[in-house]
Amino acid sequence: MANYEFFYDGTPGSLDPESGDIFTGYRVPAGAIGATTSIQTANQLKEVNNLLNQGIKNIEISTINPEVFEMIPDQHLKEINRLAKLTGSEVSLHAPMIEPSGFTQQGWSEINREAAERQFTEIIKRSQQLDPGGNIPVTIHASAVPGTEFIPLKDEQTGEIKEVPQRLVAVNQETGEMTSLVREKVYGPTEPEGIIHEAEDRLKMANDTDWVKKITNLAFYKKEADEVLGGSQAGLQPFFDKLQKGEKLSQEEINYFQPALERLQRAGLFLDNVQMSFRNLYEEAAKFGGNEAKPILNEISKQWQQLSDERRKGKLTDPEYIVKQSELLDNSLNKIRSIGGAYKDEKGRIFVIPAPQLYKPVEEFTQEKASTTLGNVAFESYKKFGDKSPIISIENPPYGTALGRAEDLKNLIEETRKKFVEKARKEGMSASQAEDASKKLIGATWDTSHISMMRKQGFEKEKLNYTIDKLAKII
Repeated sequence: MANYEFFYDGTPGSLDPESGDIFTGYRVPAGAIGATTSIQTANQLKEVNNLLNQGIKNIEISTINPEVFEMIPDQHLKEINRLAKLTGSEVSLHAPMIEPSGFTQQGWSEINREAAERQFTEIIKRSQQLDPGGNIPVTIHASAVPGTEFIPLKDEQTGEIKEVPQRLVAVNQETGEMTSLVREKVYGPTEPEGIIHEAEDRLKMANDTDWVKKITNLAFYKKEADEVLGGSQAGLQPFFDKLQKGEKLSQEEINYFQPALERLQRAGLFLDNVQMSFRNLYEEAAKFGGNEAKPILNEISKQWQQLSDERRKGKLTDPEYIVKQSELLDNSLNKIRSIGGAYKDEKGRIFVIPAPQLYKPVEEFTQEKASTTLGNVAFESYKKFGDKSPIISIENPPYGTALGRAEDLKNLIEETRKKFVEKARKEGMSASQAEDASKKLIGATWDTSHISMMRKQGFEKEKLNYTIDKLAKII
């Protein structure tokens, strides 16, 4: 036969680079090949044996399921370490798929984040048995929740291809619920031909709308309280005049004012409910309003503290307190309306204050929570094992998942290292020692197949090279 290039003539050892008479592909030494164990069994010792028998020297223990990992006996982990030493092999661990930020199918909660932190801490401690004398790499997925999806769009002015959010996932920071905000064309009386609303614009609209709705609802309930209060206040003016003069009321006068006083007490109950709702509004502005909202909130706080002090010191009767409470609620509502709008300070300067950012992009939210989890886990491991602590290697999840882009993974690792350093400094470690340890023990695993999924969004392959440049120093 003249042409034999499509036929494989067999070889005494398929992994022997020198075997066979014809070169039919790349010659790769068995020791340069890496492989993972099966994720379906707790008998990882047998899986490692099988791979070592094939001549493979780089083995990842794959324990994607938390329950499977928990079933692996400690004796097996120690025996895997012994086999690795005997064969000159290297072992790493892929940690179970646990969401480090604390998201579950029911949404996010701090309780879930703390539970994830405890699980990862135990995983890292057990993984050290695989290599007590070194720093075994333990790969942890950065996230498993849906993230922002980008598409490539050409900038009409510069001609540059940019990543534009096609779908942005936002998190309600109070409830932990996620919502999807899509870039799309919308139509209206002033835009009959339609106009593109970017995903970021929809995020701003979501925060603005939520804030205005809450203020409007509160103003409605305050109006109801005012109607009850107004019906009683007019008939009580002589009563207040006597109180201010320090005059005593006769029994007949008390009986006369009693119905109006009872209506005033009902108004007080209404106002207490309004005040409770206002406290929730104030708390939201304090948590998510940023530094711009602080001057307004400080003004409001001083006025309420003053009223509280007057009542505590007995300077106000109950009826007087109810009236002042109503006036202060009006004043506070007017002030807090400035958040999400324009505000004029004492010097006459006008500032535009954004509405509280109750809804936050999922990348920012998961970065904050996951870095807390992984920073704490890394430090607990370092306290126990010191320089022999396992390496926490944070992996990029599939593109389209939160923290799946190079920029997001880089930010997560930098923030995780920062939180590690903060904890270490509190424990008395020097800044340089803490920073060196954080860089040694916290890094990146870069999954090229995961980032390649960006091609389905229309990105060119050159974009893949660009992304890895951002991570080259921390992989």
